[in-house]
Amino acid sequence: MPLRSRVGNALTRVCFAAVTGSRVQDTQTGSSMLAGAVDAAVLFALHAATGALLPSVLTARAVSSTTNFAVNRRLVFGGGRSSLPVAARRYWTLVAVLAVANYLVLATLVRAGLPLLPAKVATEAGLFAVSYVTQQRFVFGSRGTAPSQVAHRPARLDERTTN
Repeated sequence: MPLRSRVGNALTRVCFAAVTGSRVQDTQTGSSMLAGAVDAAVLFALHAATGALLPSVLTARAVSSTTNFAVNRRLVFGGGRSSLPVAARRYWTLVAVLAVANYLVLATLVRAGLPLLPAKVATEAGLFAVSYVTQQRFVFGSRGTAPSQVAHRPARLDERTTN
């Protein structure tokens, strides 16, 4: 792993632990970065084309969240403890809540005079920890399950056949 990636992962672990109180070994920054890149690309393209913030935010979130769900379920949380339909229902509820929060914070920052790019970065940074902890405890795992326990536990035979 390149030095830049190791340093980035180490800093992310420290910041994540400070914000959430949870210590993780692998923050899976690639998963978050992929979804974030998709989200930002769609947001900026649609906003440039339409000038309308709300539809741009909602469309970007719909596109990126589909990728994020698949990657997080499989790679970050190791399939989780919830069945696929239960996890999907919980995840899309979280997506809806975060989309509203994302729009409200982003719109407030833009109205306050902050350009869209820094407003987007600040908004996402603020919502990242909320999203991760909610996915860890509510969407893919059970309450109180540490990220390392969810991400590294082997799947049971009945989980392999029902998911």
